Amino acid sequence: MEINNITDLLENWFPLELAEDWDNSGLQIKPKDENISGIVIGLTLNNDIIETAINSGSNLIICHHPMFFNDEDKYDLLNIKSKNLSKLLTAKGIGFYALHTNFDKKYMADVIAELLGLSNLRVLDEGTSLGIIGDLKNKYTYSDFLLIVSKIFKIDCMKYSDIELNKIIEKVAICPGSGRGFLDIAIENSDVYLTGDINYHSFEKAVYFNYPLIDICHYNSEILGIKSLSEKIKGNVSIPVNFYEGKDFHKNFIK
Repeated sequence: MEINNITDLLENWFPLELAEDWDNSGLQIKPKDENISGIVIGLTLNNDIIETAINSGSNLIICHHPMFFNDEDKYDLLNIKSKNLSKLLTAKGIGFYALHTNFDKKYMADVIAELLGLSNLRVLDEGTSLGIIGDLKNKYTYSDFLLIVSKIFKIDCMKYSDIELNKIIEKVAICPGSGRGFLDIAIENSDVYLTGDINYHSFEKAVYFNYPLIDICHYNSEILGIKSLSEKIKGNVSIPVNFYEGKDFHKNFIK
């Protein structure tokens, strides 16, 4: 199967023009051989996923996170890492394709919405078309909803806003990845917000407004969508597709 057949497939599902200006989705490194022998799909490019590709005889890696962003000055240290990985990929003849904000807008949040059984889906942020708001089939208290979320995302240690746990949850806002910039919109339009990379002042704001805010972590919020993508691609190509689950870059110390 040739590389252009795969990129055409991906870009038909997730048009590149949907990506944000600062983003860098699409084919970032061309494989040495136009004929693709196998695909490895994961969240973030690293040495382990490259090794997985080499060991499986695959010459294309598809990840959610791009290798380079358009705003390069903001990511100096990450660019050093990316340049080293780029050299390794080129040396091994492996191509690299990123599906980032175009994938977020067309698929990522929908996977979580389906797992939560949400209906009446609408966009969280109209300006970027990122995130989703949906309605639960049943009402839950904040405490019960926390248990549901912990099971879905397999989170043993979860951060949440310290407010009354008997608050009723009906409308859920979701932004996989890092979505604290949309917190104000979520507070105005939903009963709870699920996203990652929540900082101190975001929780401060949530507590002030007595609002349920749950940090589902960047990795946890996106890996389910990437796993679903791997199954979608597997059902539409005639070559081996391997899902690389990887792991989060941090651990929680529980005394």
